[in-house]
Amino acid sequence: MPAPPRGLLAVPDAVRQLERLDRDLVTRRDLERLFGVSRARAAQLMRTFGAELAGPSRVLRRADLLRQLKKLRGRAAYRHEEQRRTRVVAEFRRARLTGIRVAVPAESIEARLAGLPEGVTVEAGRIEVRFAGAREAVVKLFALAQALTGDYERFEDLVGKGESLG
Repeated sequence: MPAPPRGLLAVPDAVRQLERLDRDLVTRRDLERLFGVSRARAAQLMRTFGAELAGPSRVLRRADLLRQLKKLRGRAAYRHEEQRRTRVVAEFRRARLTGIRVAVPAESIEARLAGLPEGVTVEAGRIEVRFAGAREAVVKLFALAQALTGDYERFEDLVGKGESLG
């Protein structure tokens, strides 16, 4: 009974929580919390895991659900998702540890829009950054970011407020 890929990695935690549960029946709302899914997805999971009608709602026997989840952890899809996540986490850690390091001129740290490096232009509807190589590009982009942070009102005056992204 495959759970959704995004819910696969929630299986070990769901098993731990179910093992500590002090009742024998599991509801749709329990599945919402266990897997962090919507009401509709939890209802689908209830059917997938073989929920039975108990009055007006469906329930799962805790022991049956535990057995199915433990079985699911042994399947190839779960192992593949676990390995994928391990690779992604390792890549994020490596990226954070090996972040780019480029010496920037001191004036870039407190840059203002009026004093941007040569080759950096900000005007209505357009930002242009001209550079000769990767390091120069990073220095100029850093100066631009610092200028936008420290001189935002001027930036809005130059390019216009435009529409909200949110």
